[in-house]
Amino acid sequence: ERMSNIKLVHSGGNSVSLTTPDSNPAANRTFKLPGADGTSGQAMVTNGSGALSFAKAGLYQSHAVICDKKASNVQGGTSQTGGFYNRDLNHELFDPDSIVSISNNHFILQAGTYVIKWSCPFYESGRGATELVTVANSGSGGATRIAVGAVAWSGVTGGNENYSQHNSQGWHRVTIGSETYFAVRYRVDTSVNTYGLGVEAQWTDSIYTVVEIYKEA
Repeated sequence: ERMSNIKLVHSGGNSVSLTTPDSNPAANRTFKLPGADGTSGQAMVTNGSGALSFAKAGLYQSHAVICDKKASNVQGGTSQTGGFYNRDLNHELFDPDSIVSISNNHFILQAGTYVIKWSCPFYESGRGATELVTVANSGSGGATRIAVGAVAWSGVTGGNENYSQHNSQGWHRVTIGSETYFAVRYRVDTSVNTYGLGVEAQWTDSIYTVVEIYKEA
């Protein structure tokens, strides 16, 4: 039995054909083509129900990196004890698809599925911990922990330059249904003035907390 083909013939005589699968499908299939072309580099994907659309190829559709960026010779800040406190976030290193915005040390994402990675430095602050939280009421309400970062140990106070600066890093995958405010928070067991949240660079901008955001869908 012959399989059906859609045959497109070029003016030069050769053709391109669309044909059915090699094996008989389990049921009739309908694939709805998109109504508009995509952009350069995109591939055609399915929603699992027959609707086709153009999207970036690969697992992640978009990638952005934000950070705490201070000037040269500006220290990371005083580390505080007794609770969890927000790390500063104030600058987009890159965000080509505008998937994130920053407000009052929070970063804001719209509905979708994301992988979020963060890294926070500590200096002479003893044990350090970090967490990723969502913040209610557009960043003015209570915080809910959704992930914790790896432990950091940055030595103790005493002005000994042999102590190294250490980072707490964390990773989390989250799906949100609407606009959501996030923050990265920290806690240490030793308060250190000026340098506790990071030692400054003397020759260029001083970058401290860094958050990488990968959007899946």
